[in-house]
Amino acid sequence: MLSNPHLDLTTKSETKLHAELARLRQENLELTTLNTVSQCAIVLLNQDLVVRCFTPRCRDFMRISNADIGTSIAHVSSRLGKFPLLHYLLQSTESRTALEFESTSETGFRILIRITPHYEPIGRAVSLAVTFIHIEELAQARQKLNDSQYLLRNVIDLVPHPIFARNAHGNFVLANRAKAQQYGLSVEELLTMNIDELPASDALRDANRREDQIVIEEQRAVHISEREIIDANNDRRFLQTSKVPFRPNEDSEPLMIGISVDVTDRKTEQEALRRRALYDRLTGLPNRGLFNERLKHAIERAERRDSNDFAVLFIDVDGFKQINDRLGHIAGDTLLKQISTRISDSARPGDTVARFGGDEFALLLTDIASWSDVETVTNRIHDAMSDPIPLADQDVCVTTSIGATLSRDIAAHSDDLLHAADLAMYQAKRSGPGNTRRSA
Repeated sequence: MLSNPHLDLTTKSETKLHAELARLRQENLELTTLNTVSQCAIVLLNQDLVVRCFTPRCRDFMRISNADIGTSIAHVSSRLGKFPLLHYLLQSTESRTALEFESTSETGFRILIRITPHYEPIGRAVSLAVTFIHIEELAQARQKLNDSQYLLRNVIDLVPHPIFARNAHGNFVLANRAKAQQYGLSVEELLTMNIDELPASDALRDANRREDQIVIEEQRAVHISEREIIDANNDRRFLQTSKVPFRPNEDSEPLMIGISVDVTDRKTEQEALRRRALYDRLTGLPNRGLFNERLKHAIERAERRDSNDFAVLFIDVDGFKQINDRLGHIAGDTLLKQISTRISDSARPGDTVARFGGDEFALLLTDIASWSDVETVTNRIHDAMSDPIPLADQDVCVTTSIGATLSRDIAAHSDDLLHAADLAMYQAKRSGPGNTRRSA
C-alpha cells in the first residue's frame, strides 16, 4: 500500500500542535500553582535544568529576574556563592530522590535549599522544583505557630465546658482540662486514649460511637439535649452536648468536635421547682395537685380495663386543733410529720399518700379486689396511731377518722370520689375517734 506523504505531514503537525498545547497548559498550571504559594521562593526547572518559572520571593534569595527564564540554572546558581547547586541538581536527578541542604545567601542570611525531582510514569525526569527557605523566617513562623497553639491551649483550658475532638477510630485528638477532669485524668493522659478505654456503660459507649460515626461519615451535626453520666467523683451529672464535623484541610482526616454544657444545676433547680409545686413542704408527701393527677390516671386505667379497682381514703387527725393550740405550732408540725410517716408506712408499695393541708391526708389505693383490701390498710393505720408519739417532753396519743370510697361505688370522677370519701370521713368522726366509714 502506498502512503500519503501529505497525510503523514498533517498528522505529525497535529500531533506536534497538541503536544505544544499540552505543554502550555501544563506551564500555565505550574505558574498558577506557584503564584498561590508566592510566599515561598521556588524555581521550577525543566529536564535540561533550564529556568521555566519562579515565584517573586526568588528575587530576595538569588536576584533572579524575568530575563533568567529560559537560561540555564548554572548561570543563576553562581549568585549563591560557593554553594554547588548545579552539582546537587544533577545528583538529585540521577538518584531520583529529594535532597535538602543549608547555605548562606549573598546578603548573609542562612537558607535551606530543597530539591524535588518530578518524573513521568516512564521514569524520565521532566522537571525539578528548587525551594529556598529563609531559616530565620522559618524559625519565626514556627515560633508564631507554637505561640498560637499555646494560646489556643490556654484559651480552651479556661473554658469551663468540656471541649473535645475524636477521629473516626474513636481516638482523642483534642481535649481541654474540663473534659479530662470529667474522667479524673490529665489532658495529656486523655489524648493517648480511645473512647473504648473510658469508664462508661456499654450503652453510653455505643451511643457515643454511633453519634461520632454520623458526624464524621455523614458530615452533619448531632445535638444531645440531655445525657446522664457518672463523673470521676462518682457523682451523677447531666450534660447537653453538640457534635459537629470538622476537617482542617483536604489532606487531613475528618474529625468530630464536641462541646458539652453541664446542666446538672439547672436540672436540680427545675426538680426543686417541681417538688415545690407538687409536694408538701412540711411532710414531703404529694400535695392535692399531684394526688388529683394520680387519681385521674387511676380512673383512666380503670376505664380502659372496664373495672373499678381502686379506692380513695380521706383521713383526718382527731383533736389536732386542741393539741396544736396547747403545745404550739412547732410541736404541731412535728406531730404532722410523725403522723405522715406512720400513714406512709401503713400503705402498700404503689399507693399514694398525700397531705391536703392542715391535718387532712388522702390515700389512693390501687388494685383493690374487694372492700377487705381497704380494711386491711385502714386497720394498719389505726394500729400505727395507737402507739404514743413523743412530743414536747411528753407522749401524745392521737387517733384518725377515715372515710373511704371504692371506685365501683361512685361514678368515676375525681371530684365525686373525693367528696364521697370526705363525707364518709365526717360520718366516721360522728361515730367517735379512730373510726372508718365506707361511703354509702
